[in-house]
Amino acid sequence: MTTLLANLTGALFAEMHLALQSGRLTPKLDAALASYIGYWKKTGGSAEAVVDFVRRLLHRARQADAGSAHAASAQDALVEQIVERTAKLYFEVPKG
Repeated sequence: MTTLLANLTGALFAEMHLALQSGRLTPKLDAALASYIGYWKKTGGSAEAVVDFVRRLLHRARQADAGSAHAASAQDALVEQIVERTAKLYFEVPKG
């Protein structure tokens, strides 16, 4: 993993973690997603691959923020919002 990718992934993970803790999208989440998407588009990543990577990061963020089963189920809608936002942003963000 390159330093740039590590930094982008770390920033995105942090924003995902904050969103999951607060139960809402964070102001910086779109910017972190756009940077992450731009990197992958520049390296030839498809929309499906980027969405898959984001899903994996969300899964890890949820594990890091593991709480009760009730809290986890309450996060489901937010996770889907982030995934949908990722898919939409993929087509809006220019290549890196």
